[in-house]
Amino acid sequence: MTAGRIAIVIAVAAALRAVYVMACYLKLGDAGLMGQDSYAFIQAAQYLADGGSFMQVATATAPGIGLDLMPVPFLIMSWTLAAGAPPSPLGFVLLQIPIDAATCVLIGLLAERLRPGSFLIAGLVGAFNPTQIVMTGLFYTDTLFLFFVTAGLLSTIKWLDRPGAAVTGASGLAWGLALATRPFVQHWLLLSPLILLPLAVLRGRTVWLRSAIGLAVILLLCAAIASPVLMRNHETFGTARLHAQTGSHLLFWVAPLIREYETGVPMGQSEVEWREELLSTPAYKAAQNPFDESDAMAALASEKLGELGLPAVAAAWVKGAVFNLISPASTISPLVSTLPRQGFYDTPGESLADKVWNFLFENEGALYAMILLASAAPIPVTLLLAFLGFFICLRGGKSTAIPAILLFLWAGYTLGLNGPVFSPKYRLPLEPVWVVMTAIGLMLCLERFLPAFRQKGNFR
Repeated sequence: MTAGRIAIVIAVAAALRAVYVMACYLKLGDAGLMGQDSYAFIQAAQYLADGGSFMQVATATAPGIGLDLMPVPFLIMSWTLAAGAPPSPLGFVLLQIPIDAATCVLIGLLAERLRPGSFLIAGLVGAFNPTQIVMTGLFYTDTLFLFFVTAGLLSTIKWLDRPGAAVTGASGLAWGLALATRPFVQHWLLLSPLILLPLAVLRGRTVWLRSAIGLAVILLLCAAIASPVLMRNHETFGTARLHAQTGSHLLFWVAPLIREYETGVPMGQSEVEWREELLSTPAYKAAQNPFDESDAMAALASEKLGELGLPAVAAAWVKGAVFNLISPASTISPLVSTLPRQGFYDTPGESLADKVWNFLFENEGALYAMILLASAAPIPVTLLLAFLGFFICLRGGKSTAIPAILLFLWAGYTLGLNGPVFSPKYRLPLEPVWVVMTAIGLMLCLERFLPAFRQKGNFR
């Protein structure tokens, strides 16, 4: 790896993203940079740009920040907006171009650590990764989150190699900023002692006590970075939780999807029925704040999931994981999603397979379906290459097997937490793992079938 190769990755990644962003903007204007959640996001960012405080939670009668929004991305978003002016997503989306180009460099460094000589291939695979490109073009928090997660994975692997003060601090900073961008990582951090301490000892470079102290420092740094949100919620609502999203997610997304997969009842019908039922529950009637309401929703969702049964829940989780892996990024690109068509969750079907068939082939948008199928075609190939890369790492001894296991666990965590809810957007956190393993598998194939590639210095 040289400075020249880093420059190549940055230049290619930035150029591809810039072309895509400009195509979306010139074709659709601001709408080409906006997804479903972007409108609420840009309003929150504009509130901060106009002098609002993140410590003020929005209510029905007063402006503020949404309770479930985290500070880091919205502070950065607000810096790209002008006070008192109509908000435009273009500034922040343009800022995401170099951020995601830097993520491609981190992906290359991850691959280089697992297989020397793979930096350029991995960096370029990341540069051409459709999911990263599409998400870079949207006014979302995900691209920034991906940068911090990739930095966290890289620094954690370095920490497993040699848990010094610098790498411990870097790991705590990266994961803390990821947590302050999206609460998605909070359960990963809570599970980290069960994951990292055994891996550190298996790595054979340290002892339990030193690893435990280092991990405690990492977690304390994460808590310190997230502490303003925890303090705000404790002072305002009497609870030191990061968000109140769990209940609504379970009751209006997870449980209805599982019911639809199992019984064919449309997701929207379940949402209407259960919302009416929720309003009559004593816990919801007695709720004093959004966290109490979330707990009431979670309790009702648990009841509904219990009625559906463990086999149905497990089957839905497996289906969700599969569809999260095979969903092409084109489905969330405004250039494609604005074509005439019916949304997947609104598509009728007696079963999941029937729903997918109707979505692809009985949809009003034939062009949309053709683009979907064409963009999905390379996915099985990259999955096979990724599994090959993972197998190569497992056979490489402790120095590569243990980092590969860590990356595999992170990918499993991402799929497990998303459950039956699927979209390329939700898959994004595991993309660094997918890209790294794909690049390593691709590198082996190139070395096997292209003699020129085996010569030291070529392509690497």
